[in-house]
Parts: sequence; structure tokens; C-alpha cells
Amino acid sequence: FGGYDIFYVRQDEKGNWKWVSVYATPLFNCEKKIYGAVATFREITKQKQVELDLKKTHHELKQKQFAIDQHAIVAVTDFNGKITFVNEKFCKISEYSQTELLGQDHRIINSGHHSKFFFQNLYSKIQSGEIWHSEMKNISKYGNIFWVETTIIPLFNETDGAIDHFISFGTDITRQKKEQEELDKSQIFANAVIDSVSAHICVLNKKGEILTVNKAWRDFYSQNSKQDSI
Repeated sequence: FGGYDIFYVRQDEKGNWKWVSVYATPLFNCEKKIYGAVATFREITKQKQVELDLKKTHHELKQKQFAIDQHAIVAVTDFNGKITFVNEKFCKISEYSQTELLGQDHRIINSGHHSKFFFQNLYSKIQSGEIWHSEMKNISKYGNIFWVETTIIPLFNETDGAIDHFISFGTDITRQKKEQEELDKSQIFANAVIDSVSAHICVLNKKGEILTVNKAWRDFYSQNSKQDSI
């Protein structure tokens, strides 16, 4: 038989609660029957407090992670851009599994929309320790376009202060982008309609400020401006 390590809490003479570790080893006679034990007592209040504080911190971090995961699309990469962590929202919007994403870089969701200069500016900023923020158009595993408002933050190690990771937080703005595209298309169509009308049309807001004019109005204004300058 080995020893037994148990813990208990007691109060000292001042009423303070103390954690105590007790290690008991049984003593056997020649017939291999226990006739006693040797016990050592050691106060471990400080160690136990550290353990409780760590558990509390771990719980708080899990709660914060849960809160972030409910809102943000999160990814962590190493200095070379290789993905080391993605949350569930990242997997859902990209339509890739975590296994498929880990070890890859963000080119796996590159839609081809942004220019080479766009990415050069991105990497230049974050690798120099700056925070980068912009909107990115991406493509999922199955060809679905999605827009993310993204913030990338460099993470520094404690040893020499060098950057060793980057963490990105994103918000899905695909719906807003689609709505803006539809609005832009409607505006283009409306302008084409009023430009086809021969009457002079000028659209004003409530303050009397000009919002738009049609081609007939622009031509009329341009001709009169030329005549006035003669």
C-alpha cells in the first residue's frame, strides 16, 4: 500500500481559513495488518489560492471567449501568416472545417477582388506592429462571396517584444454590401431613366440643395455657361 494525500480546510486561532495537505502512510505489523500510520501536515494555503485564482481566470477567459465567439469571426496566424486557430464563426462563413483551415494562410479565401497593393499595405502595417482595419471581400469553399469588416492586431511575445502572432476580428457585413450594391444599381437605373427624358430635370432635397440633374439639364446649363462667357 502506498501513502494517501488528502486536503482539508481549518480555521486558525484568528479565524482565518487555512488549507492543509495531509500525507498519511499506513504502518503494518508482521501479519501485514495496519496497526497505525505516519502523517505529515503541510499548509498549502498560498498554493491553493493560486490554484483557485487560476481557475477563476480560466473561467473568466472562457466566458469572454464565448462572448467574442457569439459576435466576431476570429482567426489567429503566426508571423508567416499560417492559420493556427479559427473559431466556429470563421468555419461557418468560410464553409471550411477547422482541420482544412489550420496550417493554411488567408489566400484560401481570397476572392481576387483586392489588388496586390492592398495586401502589400496590409502586411507592411501589421508586420511593423500597427493595427490594420478595412473591409475584405472573400470567397467560401463553395464559391459564395462574403464581406468582412476586419481588424488585425499584432501580438508580441514577452521575451524580446517581437511579433510572433496576429489575431483578426471580423464582422460579417455581406448583407449591408448587397443592399448597397442594389441601391447603387437602382441609382444607376434611375439616372438612366431621367437622362432619357428631354425635359430639364433637377432633383432637390428639403434644404434646396441639388441632388442630381439629368442630361438635358446638364446640356442646357453647359450651353448657357458658354454663351455667358462670350
